[in-house]
Amino acid sequence: QGLGGLSVNFVGYLADGNTQWLPDDYEREMLEHSTLMYERVYYYLVNKRLSGALSAYLWLVYFQNGKLQGVAQMLSVLPILLLLPLATTAAKRFGKKEVSAVGMLFAGLVFLTLFFVRVENGVVYIVGILVAGLGLAWFNTLVWAFIADIIDFQEVKTGTREDGTIYAIYSMARKVGQA
Repeated sequence: QGLGGLSVNFVGYLADGNTQWLPDDYEREMLEHSTLMYERVYYYLVNKRLSGALSAYLWLVYFQNGKLQGVAQMLSVLPILLLLPLATTAAKRFGKKEVSAVGMLFAGLVFLTLFFVRVENGVVYIVGILVAGLGLAWFNTLVWAFIADIIDFQEVKTGTREDGTIYAIYSMARKVGQA
């Protein structure tokens, strides 16, 4: 059934107000994987916010070239723009959890390599960030589908749909992470 099946069932739900639009195995799958999803979101937020906070130090002190910080931030959007059109297809074919997990694993390996190699050239480091961004881009584009799944899971669990509350908590967590 996957993401396509959910979206077709969801459109049916919107059309006739039927609350039984979730597939039978959906709740079981969500129970098995919900903890892992929360952990992924948490680790992503912690990593993303720490890397942003340390960025000024990295470019000004370590690489001694603050001008490259803006270039790195500008170019960091490229992997997302390149992989955005492929995210839905990959999620349908392999599953969004699997695509995100493999992407994060790939990015983690690239970041570990950058750490242990001790890159001293800012341009080489930017290339490494772009390569790691190819892994992060999968998660960055699919994280919103996870939020939708969490909203659906909450509805299944409690019988009440609380889109605004769940999204507000997620948004607040991101803001706290950026502070």
